[in-house]
Order: sequence, then structure tokens, then C-alpha cells
Amino acid sequence: MEVDRRLTVDREALQIRSYRVCFELERRIYRIDRWRLPVSWGVPLRGVGYALLALVVLLFARNLPLVGALLAPFPTPVKFCILPIGIAYGLCAIRVDGRPAHSALYSVLRFHLGPRHVAGFARCQAPGTVVRFGELALAPDERGARLRRALVRGPARVLLRYPGAGREQRRKLVIEQTSRRPMWRGKTVALEPGQVLEVRS
Repeated sequence: MEVDRRLTVDREALQIRSYRVCFELERRIYRIDRWRLPVSWGVPLRGVGYALLALVVLLFARNLPLVGALLAPFPTPVKFCILPIGIAYGLCAIRVDGRPAHSALYSVLRFHLGPRHVAGFARCQAPGTVVRFGELALAPDERGARLRRALVRGPARVLLRYPGAGREQRRKLVIEQTSRRPMWRGKTVALEPGQVLEVRS
């Protein structure tokens, strides 16, 4: 039994990195008016943009001290025609993870110019950086583990959630905390008009 080799498919011939590439159409120039370009697959429009950009860069770079000295020995057709076309051809051939050269170059520039550490989509300092503040005032609230100094005059209802020992002193009730463990049920102290409750920490 003979197998027609024309029907066999080489699985390693084409490598597709993403399905997006299958539907990505690249615009190409095949002819200018009636003159057909002497290139089998046409010239990609992206390559024309690369060549124009390279030409602009070379026009500005020839006035620089070091780059200008390197470009001086080349004749004008090489500097402003062959060299931009060669740069454009090389950039069109470069593919970084399936992306074109300009997209990969933009990602590299954004990475190097962007912040190294981000928190909440904003620039932040590196982990482990010591930040020194000025004078910082701290005020405890009712959620602390000890009673705060207070002087309450009636009429009022005071809820105590930490154990304390109470005694009467100079016509007022003085309460001092005896433990930092909160009670299962708090105790309420009702003060009549004129009565005073003093809480000592």
C-alpha cells in the first residue's frame, strides 16, 4: 500500500503562538500606480513606516559628534537610502514573542522608564524602605484594653466592660481597673443628677 506524500502534513512546519495571529491581517503594498514592486510578497506598510522613521533619525544623528563621525565615510545614497531600508528590513524580521518590533520596543521603554514598585496602581518605595515621620500624636479610643481616665457627672449611664474596684471618696464614686481581660457581660452604672463617677487608669 502506497501513501501519497503530498497529503502528509509536517506538524513542525508552522508554529502558531496565538490564534490572534491567524486573523491578524498585515497591510502590504504590491504596486505603485502601474508599476509593480519587484518583491514577491509586497512591502509591508509597517516597513515603510520603519524606513521613514530611520531616515528621520539618521538626519538628526548626522549632526551628533560620535554618530556623525561614523556616518561621514558613507556616501549619501548609502546613508539616506540603503541604510534606512536595511534597518526597516531588520525591524520587520524581528518578532519578540510574536509581537512586532515597535510594540516590543515600546514595552521595553515603558518597563525601564516606569516605576519599579507599584501599590494600588501608584508608584511606591521599595520594600524595606525606612520612612521617618515627624512628631506623631496617638490618642487611644474606647476599643483599648484598659479604662481611660474620665470624670462623669450625672445624670448618666456608664457601661464598664473591664473589671474594676469601686469605692466612695469625697462624695464621688471612684473606679480603678483590676484586670485587662474583658468581662463576659459589662456592668452599667446609673448616676443620678449631681452624682459623680471618676475612672482612674
